[in-house]
Amino acid sequence: MVSGYMHVASLPNGDPVLRVEKTRYAVGDTVRGNCTVPSGNPPANVTWTVNGVPVKSSNVTNVTDTVSDNQQYMTVAKLDFETMQDNFSNGRLKIVCIANVFHLYKKTAEMLLKEERPRLASVLGTRESSYMGNAAKNTAEYFYITAMTALLLCSLR
Repeated sequence: MVSGYMHVASLPNGDPVLRVEKTRYAVGDTVRGNCTVPSGNPPANVTWTVNGVPVKSSNVTNVTDTVSDNQQYMTVAKLDFETMQDNFSNGRLKIVCIANVFHLYKKTAEMLLKEERPRLASVLGTRESSYMGNAAKNTAEYFYITAMTALLLCSLR
């Protein structure tokens, strides 16, 4: 008689869902996102890549939660990393979450994020601008004081 070990798997019914806080990031911003995998047993294993490069485990947190009495587990994997200049390729950053259960289930979710570049402000302002800069204010005050001084001197003669 031969005996063996058998594990019955209840695969997740659906694809992982990837969410991030925003779709545009500047260099130095922190990307925070999560990948939620539908419930199954055993819980899905989740890994991340950024532009095809595996993410360090120090930037990932996996949370497994029991969903029902029949031992179904939902997995939520959280990603948290600071962007650097070399993360962006042509102003884009590709995040992929890969969920798998043994060799029976493998699904991915991906998102393409854009680099937020600062917009240059006009140094001169617009023609419609009513803003009076400090240099203009100082010049106006100088002429006003000079004119008042001249009037006082003329009236004293």
